[in-house]
Amino acid sequence: MTPPAAALVEEYDAILGYHPSVVPLDIRLGLTATEAPQQQQQQQQQPLRWGILATGKVAHDFCQVLKFLRASTSGGHEIVAVASRTHTRAAEFAKLHKIPAPYGSYQEVCADPNVDIVYVASLHPDHFVHAEMALNNGKHVLVEKPMTMKASDAEALYDLGKKLNLFVGEGMWTRFFPAVEWARMHLGDGSAPAAPDDCIGTVRIIQADFCIDGDDVGPYPTDSLYARDLGGGVAWTVGSYVVAAAMMPFGKAPSSIAAN
Repeated sequence: MTPPAAALVEEYDAILGYHPSVVPLDIRLGLTATEAPQQQQQQQQQPLRWGILATGKVAHDFCQVLKFLRASTSGGHEIVAVASRTHTRAAEFAKLHKIPAPYGSYQEVCADPNVDIVYVASLHPDHFVHAEMALNNGKHVLVEKPMTMKASDAEALYDLGKKLNLFVGEGMWTRFFPAVEWARMHLGDGSAPAAPDDCIGTVRIIQADFCIDGDDVGPYPTDSLYARDLGGGVAWTVGSYVVAAAMMPFGKAPSSIAAN
C-alpha cells in the first residue's frame, strides 16, 4: 500500500536533512481541497497520464521528478507517451524513461487518447502553437516557462483553456519550492492565516539574483539558451525567475520596468 503523501514528505525531510516541508499556501487558504468529493474519489485514484512534447534537457528533468510523484500523490502520475521531431530521438528518450509510446511528431502525442495532460517542453517560440494544439485535442497543458513569447499569446491560451474547460499552467517551478512557500507564509502581508510572530513584515525592496553554470549548456552564441531566434537570452531563460521573485511578495505586476 502506497503511504500518504505527507508521510513520504516527512520521510524525505528526515533522510535529506531539509527543514520541515511547508503545506502549500493554496491548501492553507482553503483554495485547494485535499480530498475529492465522494463521487470523484474513485476517479481520482486513476493516475494522471502525461504526454511529453519535446525531448530536451528540461523534459528529461521533468520526467525524473514525475518518477517521485508517481508514488507520493493520490492516484499518482504515469508518463504514457513522448514526442520528438524524429521518431528515433523519441524512441531513445522513451527507452531511457520507460515510456511505452514514442512518436515522431508532436501532433501524435496531442491526439493520443491515452494522454490526459501534455507537458510542453519545446523551444520557447513554439510554446504557443504546441500548447494550442494540445488544448484543441482535448488535453490539459503544463507549459514550460516562459509560457509564450508574448503576453497576448499567454492570454489566448488561458482563454482557450477556460472555453474548453481544460487546465492551462506555466511550469514556474520555483513558486512551489518549500523555501519559497515558507517565505510566503512569513511575509506577514495577511495572505496566510495566523502569521507567526517571527514574520518578515512589510517588504520594501527586493534584490534577486539568478546564475547558471555556463559549462552545463551548449556553446555561445548558438545554443538555444543564448540564441534570440530560438527564444534565448536572459529575459526568457533566467530573467523570468527574478521577475517572479520580485512580484511574489507584492502580489501584483510592477508599475514600471527599467533595464540597463
